[in-house]
Amino acid sequence: MLSHYFGNYPGDALWALLVFLLWAFCLPRAKTGTLVVLALGTAFAVEFSQLYQAPWIRHVRATTLGHLVLGGGFDWRDLVAYTVGVAVGGLLDRARGMLR
Repeated sequence: MLSHYFGNYPGDALWALLVFLLWAFCLPRAKTGTLVVLALGTAFAVEFSQLYQAPWIRHVRATTLGHLVLGGGFDWRDLVAYTVGVAVGGLLDRARGMLR
């Protein structure tokens, strides 16, 4: 039902939140701002990499794992969804810090 209104963008936001959480797991002492920059940088790099369409990378993206990690095609609206997902991660991280 959510996809009826928002398309794939909630999933893109969740993917970016996962990227944020993976960075937070790898760098548990990092400040929230650092994690936001790393997660947005990673998500944006993956999205912009979709502009590159060599045969070998299209073959990788045709696999389930390749598509989940690298996506399929560039869409600037995905950048907005990634920003929302990372912002949620940043807000959760800040809230967690206030509870300590």
